[in-house]
Amino acid sequence: MKKSALIFILIISLFLSACGKREESRDSVSIWCLEDEALLPELRNEIEKYNKNIKGDYLPVSIRTFPDFKSLSEGFNALRPDLIICTQAKAEELNSLGLCRDIGSLFIGREIEFPDYIIRRSPQTGRSYFPIGGDIPLLCGKEEQNFKDFKTLCKAAEEYGEKEGLPFLSLQRLPELFYYEMLSAGKEFHGVQELDIKSPLYKEIYNSIANGVFTGGLNIADEGSAQLIKEGHLAFAGVFGSSLQGMDLSEFKISLMPSMKPDNSLYARSSGLAVCIRDGREQKSTAQFLSWLFSEERAKELSLKSGLVPLVSLGEFEGTNQFENLLLSVSREKELHLPEFDRDFIKNQENFEAEFKAQISCIMP
Repeated sequence: MKKSALIFILIISLFLSACGKREESRDSVSIWCLEDEALLPELRNEIEKYNKNIKGDYLPVSIRTFPDFKSLSEGFNALRPDLIICTQAKAEELNSLGLCRDIGSLFIGREIEFPDYIIRRSPQTGRSYFPIGGDIPLLCGKEEQNFKDFKTLCKAAEEYGEKEGLPFLSLQRLPELFYYEMLSAGKEFHGVQELDIKSPLYKEIYNSIANGVFTGGLNIADEGSAQLIKEGHLAFAGVFGSSLQGMDLSEFKISLMPSMKPDNSLYARSSGLAVCIRDGREQKSTAQFLSWLFSEERAKELSLKSGLVPLVSLGEFEGTNQFENLLLSVSREKELHLPEFDRDFIKNQENFEAEFKAQISCIMP
């Protein structure tokens, strides 16, 4: 019996030892994000570089994608990641649920610098959330852009449709566009038509878009508008910067999307890394990766290559083309508006978009 017990203990010990080694060899700093995350293509490249040059006993980095936040949340319940790529608003929501971890103490002596207004906006910055870039609404085309405001732009599309029977302008991500346009006039967009329709400004924006759609001069697109301009099928496109990443933009003229009240607050959808390390999990490897990513201009370059306005302090950093220089000028000259997680707009944007597209489809030529 004693001999059998000893053999059993030895077998169990070997089994546990083998499991431990397999787990350790597979272990990594895990990053989760959505499949359509703006940072994803370029971040993959950065992670590959990082993993090839790891020194010491730091863990490599892995990334896993999900089609939507519902499936990500379901996965979260089973296996908590170390980092999630998400918006500032989503990070605040995670923090309110007690799912974010403050690792700011691990950066003492190597603090990451962020613009003051972002730190004021969210004390989590540089502690449990590390913003990288902001996706902003832009207008691109091959021609000079002389539209004094959004209403003028839509009117040009409406008149072109009446005359030519062809599209002149394409718009995407309508809930965010509505939010941006109403924000420029100091008004809140709720994403609930029963509330928003009480605002004359909302009705003005809605009708400007609808009139353009009715004549065929304006269309609503999910993606691909910039390519249509390149091929000569469209004069202008209202896009977000992330949709331009990786494109040859040498023929394009790009500017901020005309707003109802120009030169006021500029909406942005932020992208950054929220720290969600579970209890008992080693933290130094996550801190090491973040420290590496935010050093030697990497985060700035990552943001620009992804078509985003850098949300880190820039110093003397310069761009390599007119699109990057536009994004850098916005970073230096404007305080981007990053909505809080409890705004009506954040909760209602998906429903609003579906409802708006259904209504607009009834008047398409």
